Amino acid sequence: MPINLSREASGENKIISQFWDREYEKCKYVQERKAQIQLDFEEKQKAERIRLANEAKDEPNPEQEKEEMDAENERYMDMLYMTKAKLGMISQEELDEIMKKRGKKK
Repeated sequence: MPINLSREASGENKIISQFWDREYEKCKYVQERKAQIQLDFEEKQKAERIRLANEAKDEPNPEQEKEEMDAENERYMDMLYMTKAKLGMISQEELDEIMKKRGKKK
């Protein structure tokens, strides 16, 4: 081993100590940052699961959708027959008979 490497340079202990202190701080920062990123990721996943669950609740199932369409069609047909009666396209007796068949009251 060369003689210049076997002897301590002036302030070498202080310089090496500062180097290891900086490395320790870097490692601590990386660990803290990794933990924060993991928490952020988990929060985003939780928010996404909640959003998907809310969307699933909002989507009507096919059976419910069919019922709503049938109810809307019934309202439309009621309005159509009432309008025809008001315009004189069908008589009041015909309207009463149609509503009776449909199980509705005018």
